[in-house]
Amino acid sequence: MCRDLDDTLVIHDKKTLFSNILHVYEVSQRFLKDLLSRIDENILITDVCDIIHQYALYDFSVYIDYIRNQGYQERAYSSLMQTNNPFALVMRRLEESPLCRRLPFSSFLLLPFQRITRIKILVQNILKRTKEGTREENTASRALTSVSEIIKESNTQVGQMKQMEELIQVNNTLEFNKLKAVPIVSKARFLEKRGELYELSKGASLFSSRLKLTPIYLFLFNDLLIITCKKRQAKGYTPHTDQQLHLIKWSENVLWATGCHNISTLFCLLGGEYAS
Repeated sequence: MCRDLDDTLVIHDKKTLFSNILHVYEVSQRFLKDLLSRIDENILITDVCDIIHQYALYDFSVYIDYIRNQGYQERAYSSLMQTNNPFALVMRRLEESPLCRRLPFSSFLLLPFQRITRIKILVQNILKRTKEGTREENTASRALTSVSEIIKESNTQVGQMKQMEELIQVNNTLEFNKLKAVPIVSKARFLEKRGELYELSKGASLFSSRLKLTPIYLFLFNDLLIITCKKRQAKGYTPHTDQQLHLIKWSENVLWATGCHNISTLFCLLGGEYAS
């Protein structure tokens, strides 16, 4: 790392921004060395898919770790450019350097992901041009399968990270007050939908037949439904990200709000596994 850049970052920011890039670099160097050795054996290369297959099985997992953290990298970089002026100044100077080909730093963050996807494209093209039924075709097929698994697992873990971040964000918006907290964050749970609806109810007066519309806010997960009302403050409603839950009782697999005056009811569908 450039010394000037290193001086502008604390350890946490370095780890977030550069992730396991050194491991990716080490694997890339070994991979390149083995490819060059194959050229040294014979300038007419007969096969490289055997090398690719072995690296996909035992070494390319470093790409999974890097790609999984790429979202954090991008957010950290954006935040540092806005809040860390020394970092921003050094970064702009480096981006103008001919060594960086005047490319933005963000483009370099994408290189590991581009590398593994281009390796897959390379193997696909080799497979198309390989004679059927040969040893080379079998090797290319195995290489394509193993590299595809790396990319598939990378995408899966990126999705899981995003789901977990979303659950944490929702969990932080909910206020349980005196209610026993419902565990929102779970590896098996993901948010399907969220948004505002209206609850239709009869008027409070016995002599009134008018229907009342009350705004409620829903969080629909794959295994859980929470319906809340926006927290009322002195002046109107708070934003959607600030929710209020109220006291509940258990009844027929549905948690109903009780003791609530002039507020929406809360429904919390938990399939009978969460009763107080």
